[in-house]
Amino acid sequence: CLQVSVHVSSSRFLPRASLHSLLWQSSMAGTSALSVGALSGAAVAIAVVAFFAQVGTSWLPVLLRGNLLRLLVQHVQEMLEALPEDLRRMITGTIAVSLPMSFLGACGAVAYKMYGCVLERLRNFVGKHCQITLMFNNTDKHYDSILDYIGSRCCVETGSILASTKPRQRPSFQDMLATWLGGKMKTPNLYFQPDIQGFASYFWWTDEEGGRHKIWLSRQVEKPQFRSDSNREKRDPETISLTMWWTTDASVLKNFLTTGLKTMLKDEGTGTVDIYVKHQWIAMWTKAVSREKRDRDTVILDEGLADYVVEDMRNFFSTKTADWYHNAGIPYRRGYLLHGPPGCGKTSFAQVLAGELGLDVCLMNLSNSDMNDDDLAELLRAAPAKSMLLLEDVDAIFVERAASADKKRGGGGISFSGLLNALDGAAAQEGCVIVLTTNHKDRLDEALIRPGRCDVHVQVEKASQEQAKRMFWRFFSKEPIVKIAGTPTGTITTVAPHGLCTGDSIMYKQGKQGLVTAENGMDADRSIFFVRKLDDDTVALYDSVPNAIQGGKTGLFEISEGGKGTKLQELSESGTHFGTRIPEKQVSMAKLQGYLMKQKLLAEKEVKRRRDNGQFELQDESMAEEERQIREEVHRIASETAVMNVHELLDAKKDVVEVPVSIYDHLRRVGLHRFAPAFEHYGIRLKQDLREDVIGRMEMWDPDLKVPGTQRDRLIQLIKGDACLDGAYDLADLSVLRDRFLATYQDTGGDEDDSCEQAGNKRDAASTVPLPRPVPLTRSESAPLERRGSETASQPLPRLQLLRASSGVVEDKGLKLLDMAHLFQERLETNGKTDVSIWQLDMHFRRYAGDPSGALENCSRLRRPGSDRTPEERMLRPATTFQLLRRIGLESYAFSLEDQGFTHWAEWKHLSKDEIKEKGGMSDMEATLCHSVLTGNAERPDLLRKFLHPEFEDISELFCLRFPDAQAREARDFAIRLTDELGTADFSFFQIQQYLKEAPTLRQARDGIHKHGSRLLRLVDAEAARQRPPQPPPPEESKEWVHGWLKELGLEEHSQCFIEQALTSEEDVLEAPLDHEALAKLGVQKLGQRCKILKAVCALKANA
Repeated sequence: CLQVSVHVSSSRFLPRASLHSLLWQSSMAGTSALSVGALSGAAVAIAVVAFFAQVGTSWLPVLLRGNLLRLLVQHVQEMLEALPEDLRRMITGTIAVSLPMSFLGACGAVAYKMYGCVLERLRNFVGKHCQITLMFNNTDKHYDSILDYIGSRCCVETGSILASTKPRQRPSFQDMLATWLGGKMKTPNLYFQPDIQGFASYFWWTDEEGGRHKIWLSRQVEKPQFRSDSNREKRDPETISLTMWWTTDASVLKNFLTTGLKTMLKDEGTGTVDIYVKHQWIAMWTKAVSREKRDRDTVILDEGLADYVVEDMRNFFSTKTADWYHNAGIPYRRGYLLHGPPGCGKTSFAQVLAGELGLDVCLMNLSNSDMNDDDLAELLRAAPAKSMLLLEDVDAIFVERAASADKKRGGGGISFSGLLNALDGAAAQEGCVIVLTTNHKDRLDEALIRPGRCDVHVQVEKASQEQAKRMFWRFFSKEPIVKIAGTPTGTITTVAPHGLCTGDSIMYKQGKQGLVTAENGMDADRSIFFVRKLDDDTVALYDSVPNAIQGGKTGLFEISEGGKGTKLQELSESGTHFGTRIPEKQVSMAKLQGYLMKQKLLAEKEVKRRRDNGQFELQDESMAEEERQIREEVHRIASETAVMNVHELLDAKKDVVEVPVSIYDHLRRVGLHRFAPAFEHYGIRLKQDLREDVIGRMEMWDPDLKVPGTQRDRLIQLIKGDACLDGAYDLADLSVLRDRFLATYQDTGGDEDDSCEQAGNKRDAASTVPLPRPVPLTRSESAPLERRGSETASQPLPRLQLLRASSGVVEDKGLKLLDMAHLFQERLETNGKTDVSIWQLDMHFRRYAGDPSGALENCSRLRRPGSDRTPEERMLRPATTFQLLRRIGLESYAFSLEDQGFTHWAEWKHLSKDEIKEKGGMSDMEATLCHSVLTGNAERPDLLRKFLHPEFEDISELFCLRFPDAQAREARDFAIRLTDELGTADFSFFQIQQYLKEAPTLRQARDGIHKHGSRLLRLVDAEAARQRPPQPPPPEESKEWVHGWLKELGLEEHSQCFIEQALTSEEDVLEAPLDHEALAKLGVQKLGQRCKILKAVCALKANA
């Protein structure tokens, strides 16, 4: 080393100081063999450095001339020659070994560096021109939503699935509180994701336009080496990469990520509706609960009402509408007022609106005494975007700008002006909808419901017949789900046995996942078809019942593909019948729903009882088939009993709406319909036209309206609104029809064979002892309607079997009577109500006492509204002289009065008794009878009774008085023959009494009614049979002097009066003290005639 140092230091290539420094640094490396080799290489390097240092900046020209390499080799040789032999050999051997290795290492390093550079360049080129990659890591809160979308909507073949119960949404405060308190929790939801490891696989994704894209999927997980207590529960950082090859367009992956995120958030969000309430302490919203989204079909509203409001609200939230509000300078808010009776579905409708549009519901309790105007305004401003502010029952909080006086529901700390400013003030919220509900719109202040605060007013009314029908179908209709449609074309296969029959009507409810393609272009969704049953799981749909029964291609709904998940809702005829029995707009939806639920629970109880008692026969022993048969039996019994027992749902006293009543129907309710033509003739056509002042005027219209009697007294009570008629006048509801029928005929064994005397005793006892209430029986149902289909339709339950199952009555007699009671109720029903009054019902049961079959057979005669009358029945027929005299047995004098111009009673009702006697040629007693009837003399009720019309029970009593040994049934049959359906007769007491008096036997009395020559001949027939009596021969002219004398004076008509007083000769006349008073007593009533006679007497005396 010293020699090399000396030699090198003496060379001309390197300064001495630099050389010594380098050698000293080299010698410090050690003396090992490795150090020697390293020193040799270092020496060579030093020589090379020294060479370049000596050459300096002139090496480039030297290199260009080709002399540099030669000089370098020469320099190295000189250095080696200067070394000792053994050292030179060592250095030479080391260089021989290390130099190639160094060269190879240098070449390898250069090659590796060049490979990495080229590979990176190639990778960058491929990534830029041949693929596109999108990465998404789990630090984003929607990371799991993307994985859920990939796992549920895309097919990823990983071979393993990850399950998790971690909720995708933040739990509500109540849920967290329940967890902290250790309360019961519901079963958590399971979420499944594909277990993606590394570069797992690829999947195909179809975009909205139908394009299919192949996307490669990879996952990278980075595990931290250290975890603190604060992040121990955190997940390991991970990233998923989505790659598409041979494209550089990132729009597909962006669209995939956007679609996946929207789809999963929509699935997670639209499936539930979050309901927010005010925080307990501060003015902020807190999530109270999440409710399942309610389908629009679950809230049954009038046709078009829900669609109108949903479309209006959807239009409000559209971007176009928002821009229009902004450009027009109108506050972007909209209010809705839902008003109607309680229980009609206003709150449920608000929930449906929120679910349909994906809105959160912010429930505001205005009666909170801890909330003031500032809190209310802050809450409305802080409402979540695209939310619904729901204020329920605002009429119970503020009444005419004042807080309600009820302290339990009072206005609390909120003022009416504070509410108005919060809804529509300068600092009011925008971008939300406000929904107010009220039961009484008329109680709300106009400022609260004006446009700008309540822009849309929606009236939610009570159930219509269409709503009742749809509600019934919702409860009891079969809804088989389509498994596949169009295999073969035109057939539908259901998931389970459908239970439908040929001819059944169904509604095809097309679902979102069940879109179908029809070859004939028919609209399937919400369309009505008719079923042809092919087998238990397969049907075909036709456009009419005949085509469904016939089969073939005519009218076939030819589905070519799709339809999975679609529902076929049965439109049963029981539902249609049920809808017709519900009065229009008189039953709330809540009441209707509760009634149907009750029938379903009762049916389940009955089926369970039959199953426990071994009375329920199963056709298949499998568990699934048993459940299906039980479910169908429950629906079958419940639907039939719901139709039959609809009277339980109705309450006439509460649900009846006041409608105009004709005067005929008004009077007919209490059996006074015979007077309707007279009232209509004088302008009183409606019930409200009837006033008390008509009582004085009606006496001039008809003798029956003037003569005091039972019917006239009842008419006056009706006009005055006497409370004693309220119970009889009211219409009977359906339950009253059934219960009265059962109470009347539950014991019919004795009356039919009793004599009139025994029946009278029983009636007297019944009048003092009230009838016991009938044994309460569970309502049964109406007769099931036969199916319109073919003979393949399942037979309905036998009626008595259904009654026995639903009522608990086991005796055949009781079941038959119960069956008749339900039929009686159905025959008197019209649209869920009846127009039969309590008075009419009682009269009907009295007419058919002890005869339930007769009462049922003839009950339809009670339903005869005024609109069904003929023109002849509507026409007023004034009482004729013959008609009036006939009713009191004096029809023989009719011709005498008619000849003098008295054809109608009104023309001679003003005559005195003597005038009637004179003009009619009657006796004094007969004239008194006529005069009492014409004047309505209440002091002679014995005479007036002869003229009055008897009612049903009066006729029965007259019959029993004439024939005491007759059966009560025979007396009723006789009275039924003489009266109409309401017990009103066309004959008077006198006519019936005389007829019965003249009838020698009971049979002749029964068979002689309306026969020619009978006193009970109809008025038309009696008028046609009238014959004028023959005129008597004129009397011989008197030979007395007085007759000739009066004949000369033209007063021969008074001669008989003089002759009767023995004033026959001239001497008798002259001796008689005649004056005006004496002549008046003789019958000369006219003053002029008396003066003429007295003058003639004076002349006779002067001549004498």
